[in-house]
Amino acid sequence: MLTLVCWSISAVAVGRTAALLGATRASRLRLVAAFALLALPVIALGALIPPGPTAWWLLASGAIGLGLGDFAYFLGCARAGARLVTLIEQCAAVPIAALLEWWWLGGSLGGVEILACSLCVVGVAVALAPGSTVARTRADLWVGCAGGLVAAVGMAVSGVVTRQAVLVSATDGVDLGGPMAGLGAALWRILGGIAVVVAASALWPWLRLGVRQKTSRFAATVAPDWRRGWPWLLAATLGGPVLGVACYQWALVGAKAGPVLALLALVPVAVMPLTWAVEGDRPHPLAWVGAAVAVAGAVLIGLG
Repeated sequence: MLTLVCWSISAVAVGRTAALLGATRASRLRLVAAFALLALPVIALGALIPPGPTAWWLLASGAIGLGLGDFAYFLGCARAGARLVTLIEQCAAVPIAALLEWWWLGGSLGGVEILACSLCVVGVAVALAPGSTVARTRADLWVGCAGGLVAAVGMAVSGVVTRQAVLVSATDGVDLGGPMAGLGAALWRILGGIAVVVAASALWPWLRLGVRQKTSRFAATVAPDWRRGWPWLLAATLGGPVLGVACYQWALVGAKAGPVLALLALVPVAVMPLTWAVEGDRPHPLAWVGAAVAVAGAVLIGLG
C-alpha cells in the first residue's frame, strides 16, 4: 500500500515534470536524481548491500524493470499516449509475473489470489478503457502497444528476479527485511536502470525518447521551466525510484510477485482523483465502476 501511494504521486509528478522539462530530459534526470538522493543516506545508515549474489540479482532486476521497462514505457507513451500504454503495462504484468514465478520459482497462486488478481486486472482495464489514444498513425499505435507490452514484461520479470534475490539472500547472509534494506536494494536497482538507459542512449540513438515527441502527452512545448519543474522532478524521484522502489522491495520480501503486482495495478486508478485535482482531467463515469472493481480485488488480496 505504501508503494501504491508513492507510485501514484510519482505518476502525476512525472507527467508534470515532463510537461515542464521535456519527456527525454525528465526520464533521464529521474534516475540520476534518484541515485544522488539514495547513495549518501544508504551509506550513512549502513544499509549498503555488499557486492555478491543478492546484489547482482537486484542489479539485474533494476536493469530489466527501471531500465528496459521504463525506457519502453516512455517510448510507448510518446507514440500512443499514456492511457493505452499504461493499460497494457499494468494489466499484462500480473499474469506474466504469476506464470513466470510458477515456472521459475515453483510458486503457486491459490483460488482466492487468482480471483483477487483477476478483479484488479479487470477493474483497471475498465477504468482505463474509456477515451482514445493520441496515436496519429497505425505505426504509432503498434509501437505504443509494443512499448506497453515490453514494459509489462519488464515489470513482471523484474518482480520475479527480485523474489529470486530474496531467496538468494538467505544463503548470502544479507537481510532484506525492513525499509532500510529496501533502500539498499533500491540503490542497486537504480544502478542497473542507469546502466541500461546509458547503454540504450549510446547504442540506439534513434530510440531516444525525444523521437516523435510531438505526439506525446508528456512532451514539453516550451523551453524547460526549471523554476516550476524541479519540485515536480523531486516528487517524481522520491515517489518512484527512491521511496517507491524501497517499499516495493520491502513488499516482495514477504509476498509473491503476482499479488504484489496486482495490487500495484491500482496505480492508474489511484491516479484518477489526483490528475482531476492537479490537471483538471475529470475521469469518465465508467472509470469509477472499474475503480470499484479494482479496489474490491485489492481488499480481497489484503484479507487473503
